[in-house]
Amino acid sequence: LVSRSRFCCTFLAMIGVSKKLQLLELRLTDKYDAAIARLQARIEFLEAKTRRLEWLEGDDNAEAHDSLEANSTAAQECAQIVSVHTGQDHNAFPEAKLPHAHRRRTSAVKAAMAATESTDPVASPDSVWSLAILLGHSGAAWSDVGVALMLFVLAISLQVGFTWIVSRPAFLGLPFEDNKHMADVWRFALAHDSRFMDFQGSSLAARLCTNSPSLIDSGAHQLLLQNINSYLDLSSTPSDSKFLALQGMSPGVMLCIFCIIVWSLAIIKELRETYLSLEAIFSIPRSARTTFLGNRLESISWTRFLVFCAICVMRAVIASFLFRAGLIWLARTTSITDLILNAAALGAVIEVDELVFCTMMPKQIQLAHSGLEDVHLSHGHFRKQAESLVLILTLLAIAVSSYFFLLKDVEHTMLQVKTTLCGGTLDFVIGENVHTGGIFAFPTKPGNGDVSSLLERTVREIVSQPTREFASVVSEYATKVTSSGEKEIPVAVYLEKRLSALFEEPPYNIVGNCVDFDFSPHQKQLVQSWNVMKDRLGQPDAKSCQDLRHFCNTTGLRANMLRLNCPVTCKCDNRFQGIYLRTETFGCSTVCLDMAAQSGPDTPCIDHPVDSDWIEFVEAWDRSTLLQVATGGGGDDELLEHRRRKEQLLLGCPGIKSLSSWNNLCFGAGGSENAPLAYRCPVSCECSLLDDFDDVELQLICTPSCFSESSERIGANASTTTTGTQQQVPNKPNQRQPPDR
Repeated sequence: LVSRSRFCCTFLAMIGVSKKLQLLELRLTDKYDAAIARLQARIEFLEAKTRRLEWLEGDDNAEAHDSLEANSTAAQECAQIVSVHTGQDHNAFPEAKLPHAHRRRTSAVKAAMAATESTDPVASPDSVWSLAILLGHSGAAWSDVGVALMLFVLAISLQVGFTWIVSRPAFLGLPFEDNKHMADVWRFALAHDSRFMDFQGSSLAARLCTNSPSLIDSGAHQLLLQNINSYLDLSSTPSDSKFLALQGMSPGVMLCIFCIIVWSLAIIKELRETYLSLEAIFSIPRSARTTFLGNRLESISWTRFLVFCAICVMRAVIASFLFRAGLIWLARTTSITDLILNAAALGAVIEVDELVFCTMMPKQIQLAHSGLEDVHLSHGHFRKQAESLVLILTLLAIAVSSYFFLLKDVEHTMLQVKTTLCGGTLDFVIGENVHTGGIFAFPTKPGNGDVSSLLERTVREIVSQPTREFASVVSEYATKVTSSGEKEIPVAVYLEKRLSALFEEPPYNIVGNCVDFDFSPHQKQLVQSWNVMKDRLGQPDAKSCQDLRHFCNTTGLRANMLRLNCPVTCKCDNRFQGIYLRTETFGCSTVCLDMAAQSGPDTPCIDHPVDSDWIEFVEAWDRSTLLQVATGGGGDDELLEHRRRKEQLLLGCPGIKSLSSWNNLCFGAGGSENAPLAYRCPVSCECSLLDDFDDVELQLICTPSCFSESSERIGANASTTTTGTQQQVPNKPNQRQPPDR
């Protein structure tokens, strides 16, 4: 399309140069004829003056007197001609006073010349539409006439075909308002889907709105957004004030108005030529036959007159339909770079008739048309001024109405589409848990593409290495696996499996020291896990576990990796301080948990007082339980009950009994998120009432002193039993079986 448009523009420029050369030739010819006329007038004036002097020398010559009358009249007419061509006053010539009859004749000549000057010449346009006047009177052969008729039909067919195609909705395209629904569906169905995150961890919406180079999806939406930004002069930086706000009239609207003005000028030129052609043909007398006097059309037949009028009406109708379709097409062009090309293409369509006439019409017909004299029409001074004013007002009305009825709505709709695509929060994604069916949402990184993600840095590191077997590639961040299924292994199991493969020893022996990464003897083997964890937490410059301790009480895969690499800092080995999220499920090693369970064999069987760790546990329990109440559709009564239980828990260990799941919380059963509360609250968890005091796991949870109290109580109950009776001693109400481990 671009090459064709450039060819058409070049061709039109060549035609314009040819026309200018023809006009220059005509002007030079007129100037030459005027100069010859001035010289001829001066010669005639000098001849008349010479005859007058000869007559003055011979007063008795009657024949000379008669010659004076004739020569005086000729001299006056010549002076008039000279004054017309030279601009000099004819009274400046030293002529003798003429009789009254000669003065009246001079006035008539002046009036006739003034009438000739007040007429405007109307030339026949260089177009196939002029064939209705020339055919049959151009002196061309019948073959040339046949070719001319075929070209006439071709030109009309091309313009009618172009008009039909351009006016169809399929060519004009859908209104820009249809993009609002597409943008709405994309934003709320795909833009924040977790499956479309990139290596950097940015959402699809953020990458699209910041024009990120990593965007490979949503190509149509990216092109749409780029066109909107360039059309409205908007920024692709969310922090910029021009991201979603217009600053005055947009450049796209201004350029579109300019293209509409150019297109309107082409249509006005076409319609004006059509109107002047009709006006000229109406001024020519009608007769039975068309007659020419030399190159001047003297009269036109009624048949030719009606055919020419029908052609002019068809020409005006085609121009009107093209004008309407061109306005809509330019207004719906959202690419600022395509506006000028579209305007040039429309101009080429409206000039098809001239292109056909200038390039393919037989030469004999072109020469006959170029020699055709102009038709002079009498136009008053008021009409000329009024015509110019009407044309200017028409052009101004077209520009203003196009803005208010077409472009203003497009501009407003474009801003709405971008607001739908990029408004609000961009840096988050949502997804569905394939195991539970729950919906999760979490924040993402900005999609500016300036920061390289961990996966991107890993790819760059491996790609930059020399070509060799992949098995020998060593990366600071990546670990080679044997199958894609290993990426689904939980983090704790994966790390222990990785260490076992490296050292060929049981995993618990390797991590049996339960130390932080800072003091681990296996830092070289754990550096990959350490680097990945730091990057995931957004702390790539962290040097030790103490720099990351404020993440110990957070949830998610990143925090699980932290508790695995920094168990001491995160208190996985502390019986009384580590409570919330201190389980194997959330990253604490089994060795560390066993150390925590065995750290208090001599602890008395009493509840631990309230401290910061207990308050931290209560707040975490409150967030988790409150979310379950809210998502489960709990009413006001459940919320009030939840607040009452929280207030009791804040008082210390006795508040555990207010919970329905206190048994699981005390002994870590049922997938609890915290360490067994019996570590801190053996009395409230009724460790002294347990019957199965030989259970090793319960002995690790409850202190031995609590089991000693339970053994003494059971022995006392047995000594009070009567052996001679068949009565069975029932269990005390507060006695219970240990929880199901």
